[in-house]
Amino acid sequence: MFNIGYWDEDTAQIGIARSRDGITGWERHPYNPVLAPAENEWDNGRRGASEQIGMAVHEGEDLGF
Repeated sequence: MFNIGYWDEDTAQIGIARSRDGITGWERHPYNPVLAPAENEWDNGRRGASEQIGMAVHEGEDLGF
């Protein structure tokens, strides 16, 4: 499951968690957040109070765990 969490009121980050049955035993990815905004850049769908739609791309290591 991909999820969004807020560092503070204006800064969102994206993390990953998994569960064998989707109900219990959730395990967070050890490198969460896997996507986080850079300073003064577009923030995963949010810029201040303005909500936006966009696409994030992770060009790093394999996210499987």
